Amino acid sequence: METRPAQAYRNFNTWMGDPIRALQAATQISVIKQHDLVQHTASTGRQLYDQLDQLAKSSSGKMLNLRGKDNGTFIAWDMESAGQRDALLKEMRNQGVNMAGCGDATVRLRPMLIFGSKQAEILLEKLDGALRAT
Repeated sequence: METRPAQAYRNFNTWMGDPIRALQAATQISVIKQHDLVQHTASTGRQLYDQLDQLAKSSSGKMLNLRGKDNGTFIAWDMESAGQRDALLKEMRNQGVNMAGCGDATVRLRPMLIFGSKQAEILLEKLDGALRAT
């Protein structure tokens, strides 16, 4: 009842969603708070960024403009070209890791909130191998 508007659908439109989406969102927010996922993501992001920074420094200039420090796991970097970025993404997919490209030559990470140290370790191992292979 606390999520129901006083006059349901009074101002209903595509952008407002509907009551079931409001209930889903309330449950998602509850789970995020219950498991302290914002703090978890911040902590994981700090570790991941520091390790990516080390990897970038040892990548012979393949990883450029690393950014996203102190933004949780929302981290991105550029590659020298779109072709090099696409080759890296393909190699990562071949290794079972789905990553996204963005813009002209950017790789970006947008993992789920439950992404943790173990997943970061796997990502970094696979990424190191993919950088060497491309």
